[in-house]
Parts: sequence; C-alpha cells; structure tokens
Amino acid sequence: MRRTTAAAPLVAAAIVPLLVGAAACDTPDAPRAAAPAAAPSGPYTVGVIDTDNQGRVFTDPNFLVLYHDDGDNPAAGRFACTVACLKLYHPLLVQPGATLRMPPGVLGTLGSVVRPDGFGDQVTVDGVAVYTFSGDQPGLTGGLTASWHAVPAPVRLPGPSGSG
Repeated sequence: MRRTTAAAPLVAAAIVPLLVGAAACDTPDAPRAAAPAAAPSGPYTVGVIDTDNQGRVFTDPNFLVLYHDDGDNPAAGRFACTVACLKLYHPLLVQPGATLRMPPGVLGTLGSVVRPDGFGDQVTVDGVAVYTFSGDQPGLTGGLTASWHAVPAPVRLPGPSGSG
C-alpha cells in the first residue's frame, strides 16, 4: 500500500535503525564532510544540507544524508535492501498514518510505503524509498556506491521582485 502527501505538518516521525544480519551491500566510498544548511524551524520529516560533493541533498531530522538504491521500486513492492543490507542502510521509517512535512522552499513530494518485510512504513521522496547509512555522522556522505546515491533536494528559487 502506498501513501503520498504533499508537505504538511508532522505528527510523529520515528526513525528506527534496523540491525539485521550481516552486511551484504556495496562497499561505500570514504565519508565526505558537509555543512548543514540552516536548521529547520520546526519538526520536519526530512531536512536539507549542502554537501561539497553531492550538492543539496535530503537528510533525516538528525542531518544524516538520505540515500536511495537503484534496485528499489517501492511502487512495485520491490526493495533491494533487505536482510543483510539493512545492517548498513536503515530505512527512514514513520508511524503508520503520520503526516509528513517538508521544509519550506524545498520541492518534492513526501510519501510512505509499507515495507513487505514487516518493518513498517518507509518514507519516500518523489516515490523513491529513502535510507540512512550506518557509517555516517551528520553531514557526511559515506554511503555512496555504484548503486547507492544521495537523494537530491531541489529548492524553489525566489521569484523576481517587482520594481516600479
């Protein structure tokens, strides 16, 4: 079952790290530091930071970079990161029925999809299931591999101001 909502107030977002099995995902590149963008002024499901090597990307509320796997297709119920992979990459989970909230000025649609493995509702950004990397600290992009990518965060640029 897929749930989608435009940016709206956050009711409850629980980030649940999953430690299951042994690692079986690609070996990530060395971590790269990033500077967090301005801290959100309220409780958001996702945040945004500017990185040196990936540009502006989505984060979880603790500024851990969000990643997606090329093999995932949540709309079809296919999740490439299961069992052993979940030791390295943790799905960003929310409580069932939670209202999802995007920071102001950030483009995209937040949603959630029920994982078939029973772990709960996983956050999606524009239909892509998102994960954090267990080796990251806030602002690092250590989870990058050939198939794992940071989720880009496009922003709405202010329009031209009128002049008389």
